[in-house]
Amino acid sequence: MQTVNETTPVTRDGKLFIAWTFLRTQFYMFLWFLPYNAVWCSLVVLFGRFIPKQHRVAVVTKGWALPLIWGARIIIGLKHDIKGIENIPESGVIVCNHQSTWETIYMLALFCPQVSVLKKSLLNIPFYGWAMRVISPIAIDRSSPRKAAKQVMDEGTARLKAGDEAFLLIYPEGTRTKPGQLGKFNRSAATLAILSNKPLVPVAQNSGVYWPKMKHVVFPGTVQIEIHPAIDCSDKTAFEVMEQARKTIETSLNSMPVSR
Repeated sequence: MQTVNETTPVTRDGKLFIAWTFLRTQFYMFLWFLPYNAVWCSLVVLFGRFIPKQHRVAVVTKGWALPLIWGARIIIGLKHDIKGIENIPESGVIVCNHQSTWETIYMLALFCPQVSVLKKSLLNIPFYGWAMRVISPIAIDRSSPRKAAKQVMDEGTARLKAGDEAFLLIYPEGTRTKPGQLGKFNRSAATLAILSNKPLVPVAQNSGVYWPKMKHVVFPGTVQIEIHPAIDCSDKTAFEVMEQARKTIETSLNSMPVSR
């Protein structure tokens, strides 16, 4: 793991602030996130297959993600600021650093329609998993990394070439990392971009500052997202593409806060 930012930020850690933030988080989770998730996913299970195939992914994922992001903004005060929205191509492979649950929700709406890649076990989660089956995600078994990588490569390339979905998002670190750190990048996203003849788009974000891993509090603040110009993969190796993408994301993260 590599440290990408050594600044010492000003924090807001008073007991009253933490207590109020904890209460707002519980309100968001139990009175908005979970109820909305149950209602929307139930509607998707009942009626999702009646949505025309070319619109199904966009309707299902945006209808799920945007209200959850809106709820976090209104109830908790978790906002976001995007730079480089003009860099989003018509179609491509997206690589983004992974810090929290927040980006896994928002990126579904930002890059849409998107081929969803998730752990096979998530398909068994009540409501969410049942709804995800409607949009036919690439469900991988993470206990077999090589098999999972090949599955993403084969199915992802075929889906992007078919054109029903415009994007495929991969978190190349493979797991969440703390703000200020950046893990080693797997080359599978670059290989997929080369095989499908698509550009690769690096995206940097710092959501882990406000939605920390393995904690029960989501803090108010502004998540910074930077979408960089797409990398043309036609004349590069997978190693070269991912090295360029990682350096781009690392440079971007160096300019973002690593704490509140």
